[in-house]
Amino acid sequence: MGKKGQLALFIGWPIFAALVSYYLNVSAMGSVVIFFVVPCVYLSFLLPGLIKKGIIFSFFPALAMITVSYIVHITQQWVIPVTAFPFRLFNIVPVEDPIGIFLVVYFIILFYEYFLEPHRKQKFWHIRMKYFAGIFLAAFLVFLIFYMFFPQNLLIPKFFFWMGFIAVFVPAIIELIRKPLLLPKFLSAGLYFAYFLFIFEIVGLKLNLWLFPANWYVGTVVLLGISIPFEEFLFWILLFAIGVLSYYEPFDDDEK
Repeated sequence: MGKKGQLALFIGWPIFAALVSYYLNVSAMGSVVIFFVVPCVYLSFLLPGLIKKGIIFSFFPALAMITVSYIVHITQQWVIPVTAFPFRLFNIVPVEDPIGIFLVVYFIILFYEYFLEPHRKQKFWHIRMKYFAGIFLAAFLVFLIFYMFFPQNLLIPKFFFWMGFIAVFVPAIIELIRKPLLLPKFLSAGLYFAYFLFIFEIVGLKLNLWLFPANWYVGTVVLLGISIPFEEFLFWILLFAIGVLSYYEPFDDDEK
């Protein structure tokens, strides 16, 4: 099958995953598995040489998601009410969150490499990755310090907005100013994943797999009769893939 046929399969997959998830009334973990595991496995089969690279890169956003999930849960800015696991990390964070982010980031990287990048022989660890890893490990260490000694300071109003602005929007703008030739590839990946993540979001909200109980949002977007916080729509649906690639290109690729 050529790439056009494969792309058609990828375009159709979230619709199929949505129908299956809705019909089976799946849990949050079930939705993550149905939407993301099959594309990740398929792309791994197509690009076996990038599996290790994708796993290593995706580990660090998954680690960061523990911090993000902890703060948004204790402030009720975003909540997964029911977890498939018998425990929560730090008694708060559903295990679905870091697993989900790991799979999403892995999917984005391999999709980008397969459909939008020439296939060059690549190292699984660029020297610049030590800075990427250092940033994420240092941030997690800061979270642990606050968790143990200053937990009240983790109650951050509008954290959802500021996290998205600082961690997604700003890096994307900086990278595209530095390397404007990346814009067409970033937009192509961003368009596909905006479509994919929008369907994933709608299914999750229809099935009440996650909720937005708090009022600490800058606004609300109503689509298909469903209210989505502006921050969720902008940073998670529209810009998340571009944000991921804005880290991937300078730290783990060649910016070409």
